[in-house]
Amino acid sequence: MKKALLLPLWIVLVVLTLGPSAFTQRQRVSAPTQNLSGVKKYVNAQQSEKIADAFREANKAFEKEDYKAGAESLKLAYAINPEDDLIINFIAESYAMVGDRSALFTWLRRLLTVSPCFFHFPETAASVLNSREYRELALAAKAKGPGVHGSTLAFMLSETDLIPEGIAYDPLDRVFFLSSLHKRKIVRVRLRTRRPPIVEDFVSEGQDGLFSTLGMKVDAARRILWVCSSAESFMKDYSEADAGKAALFKYDLKTRKLIRKYEVGPNPRHLLNDLALNAEGDVFVTDTATGEIFTVRRDKDELEIFIPAGRFNSPNGIAISNDGRKLFISEVPLGVYVVDLQTKRSERLTQSVGISPSGSDGLYFYDNSLIGIINIVSERNGRVARFYLDGPGKSVTHSAVLDCNRRLYQWPTTGVVVGNSFFYIANSQYGSFNSEQRTFPQESLHKVAVMRLKL
Repeated sequence: MKKALLLPLWIVLVVLTLGPSAFTQRQRVSAPTQNLSGVKKYVNAQQSEKIADAFREANKAFEKEDYKAGAESLKLAYAINPEDDLIINFIAESYAMVGDRSALFTWLRRLLTVSPCFFHFPETAASVLNSREYRELALAAKAKGPGVHGSTLAFMLSETDLIPEGIAYDPLDRVFFLSSLHKRKIVRVRLRTRRPPIVEDFVSEGQDGLFSTLGMKVDAARRILWVCSSAESFMKDYSEADAGKAALFKYDLKTRKLIRKYEVGPNPRHLLNDLALNAEGDVFVTDTATGEIFTVRRDKDELEIFIPAGRFNSPNGIAISNDGRKLFISEVPLGVYVVDLQTKRSERLTQSVGISPSGSDGLYFYDNSLIGIINIVSERNGRVARFYLDGPGKSVTHSAVLDCNRRLYQWPTTGVVVGNSFFYIANSQYGSFNSEQRTFPQESLHKVAVMRLKL
């Protein structure tokens, strides 16, 4: 779930309407010196924070619609990590916004040399997208491909206007749960061999005062389903009286009854987004609106502030290490931060030069690695990647793209680890709302696709 993005990403390229003679001189942008040793350069803690600072400055510039200044800020991050395709993408889009065709193509070429995952394939026809130069790059991107399409279709739901954001799994009953941004409910899905899944409402629309439902987690040992819920203007039966309200819901998996509801808001506005659960049954929740991290300790059963506002600006995805000592928080788009649960100290995850987990919506810990789902480039340009951690879990040693740019993708959001597989929502269809905050007509929506990756 998104709070604010760096750029209005899905319209960037179609607004560039310059004629072929608008820029006769190609902009010269110095690239970092090529590394001939074959050994990946390491981005240390100080450099890692400089990258985060560059994103902060760029975001300030974009808020003022000063896209050129934003690009200049991001070039500082690029100089440190020239293989981060997310940085390159935002620089390219910045130049698209100011109409600098020459610089745009320079950075699109660089994007293509790093990875085709975030290369924009035109969905509508307009100016630069129809230029010969862009078509040649698009053909090259298609020919290069993502390198791997590791996902297979796990199951589909026919409820096209569900608009799911979160997914959870109960290993005891062997059922999935999907949330609904639009319908304010939770569906339960049981898979069957060679037959359609059994789909039913676990909680009906608006039951127990549910708002839009987002991230969820199953506490299988204690038979609890935890649900983040926040009032959004596009949910059914929204009223201004709901604005800013949010709650964490605790459901009994056996009886389906509400055990407790922990409410926050409306002043200031809250957006409880995602959560992580440790082995003891303690819950940690991100608030994307206030920047707070909340917790519910099993022995106290109260919603408390774990990290106050001010440390994070827009926390989204959250994961916890298997030993329960570290939280990993995706601060979109600044990067992923490691939080020591004992001291509450946080530091940005360092890494070797390469793709980064910055911008991850869904974030998951698996076998001393992080799995991140990125969807902030555009609705079609999603990516699922795995980031392998060092022993202490404070640095990414190497990474691998598991999948990207599938035809089914339309705002991929979150996932869940099930054994040695990763199931994720491929087409949440987030954003499928008109100016009146109603869903698009049924004929323009699609069945919900959940995909599976073997880890």
